[in-house]
Amino acid sequence: MNTSVSSAILYDQLCNSTNSKRRENAQNIKLTCDHMEKDGVEITLSGVAKRCLESFGSPAVSTVTNTGSKLGKYVRLRKQEQKIDKGTTLERTGVSAKVSDPVLAQEVKILEETIKGLRNENNALRLAFKKLNTDIDNEISSILLSEQKSNSINEKLLHIPKCTSHLKSAITSLLRHLSDRGYGIYRGRFGINKKTVLTNAELDAIKEVIDISEAEFQATYGNDK
Repeated sequence: MNTSVSSAILYDQLCNSTNSKRRENAQNIKLTCDHMEKDGVEITLSGVAKRCLESFGSPAVSTVTNTGSKLGKYVRLRKQEQKIDKGTTLERTGVSAKVSDPVLAQEVKILEETIKGLRNENNALRLAFKKLNTDIDNEISSILLSEQKSNSINEKLLHIPKCTSHLKSAITSLLRHLSDRGYGIYRGRFGINKKTVLTNAELDAIKEVIDISEAEFQATYGNDK
C-alpha cells in the first residue's frame, strides 16, 4: 500500500494549521518553490530556505532545514516532483546560458537579472504590506475593477448623441419665442434691454447644438442690424 504524501496534500495540511505564522511560512515556501521551478532552477532544501528568507523574511533557514521539519519535508517532496528529463538535471543557469550568440546572450542575461531584481522587490513589498495587514492583491483588483467601470461609463457617454432632433427643435422654438419678446444680440451677447442672459460660451454651445452658422444666427436673432 502506497502511503506517500504529495506536496499538495502536505501544503493543505500546513495551511489548515491554527498557527497563523505556520500558515504564512508555508505560503512563503510554496511561492519560493514555484518561482524556482518556473525559473528552471533545481529545488534544494538549502536553496529554498535561503531564497525564501531573502524574499519574505521568514521562515528562518533552520526552521526549514531542521530534522523533522514539515516545511523541509514539503521542499523535499517538491524536489521529487520537479520535472527533470531522464539522464539530466535542471539547469542551474537561466536561458542566457543556452543562447549561442554572445551579444544576444548578454542581453538576455541582463533581462534575467532585471526580472530577478523586480521579483525580489515585489516579494519585499508584499512582505511589507502583509505586516501592515493589507491585502495588496485585493487592493489592486479593486483599483482595476474601478478603472474598468470608469472606462465603461466613458464609452457609454461617448455614444450619447450630441443632439436629438427633438432637442434641436425645442431650442430653436425657445430662441424664436425669446426673439419675439425682444431678446436678441446686443454687442455680441444675447439678452434684453442691454442685460446679458447668455454668455458667449453658452451662446456658442447653442449654435453648435442647433447647427446654425454665425451669419444665419445674426440675421435671425440679432438686434444690432
